[in-house]
Amino acid sequence: AVPRLLAQLGRSDEVRTWWRERLNAASTPPDAVHAAWRLAETSEAAGDDVEAAAAYQRILEIVPDALPAIDGWIRSAERR
Repeated sequence: AVPRLLAQLGRSDEVRTWWRERLNAASTPPDAVHAAWRLAETSEAAGDDVEAAAAYQRILEIVPDALPAIDGWIRSAERR
């Protein structure tokens, strides 16, 4: 609910900060993947391909064969 509200208010930097904090605080691999995925999506939407690629990389460290993350990492890397 918090990220959605921030996004509706046009505060995309705060949305990414929120997901970054969730990623850093994640205590389980599924929580980390979820937060990293959201961070990657919001970073791509904001045009921050460096952060998006790093978030996708984090997912791949946990789930090496996650095809959507591989695609996202490639997409982000190509735009850098």
